[in-house]
Amino acid sequence: MLTGPYPTGADVIALGWVLHDWGDENCRKILSNCYDALPSGGALLITESVLNDDLSGTSFGVLMSLHMLVVCEPGARERSESKYRSLLQETGYQFESLVRLAAPRDLLVARKP
Repeated sequence: MLTGPYPTGADVIALGWVLHDWGDENCRKILSNCYDALPSGGALLITESVLNDDLSGTSFGVLMSLHMLVVCEPGARERSESKYRSLLQETGYQFESLVRLAAPRDLLVARKP
């Protein structure tokens, strides 16, 4: 996950419960590798439990964030929409939307310009 290059040729890359395992620096590496693999206009779909900006959220999301802090590398956690927007912008993506799902995960959609 942390070393590239990733295979090319896909218009969409989906990351499901991947980014919460990693601190910000490693998230940027993963997102950059995905960016390099996507064509212009390609989409990145991220499914994670997205917290509110004050780090509140569903019981599942908050408990999962505590779990990530205990079992994964330092900095691993559930993140807020604004934190995801920042990570995506830093790695070149255009944030398109956050879809709140009636499920443990939400869907973030970003696109490579």
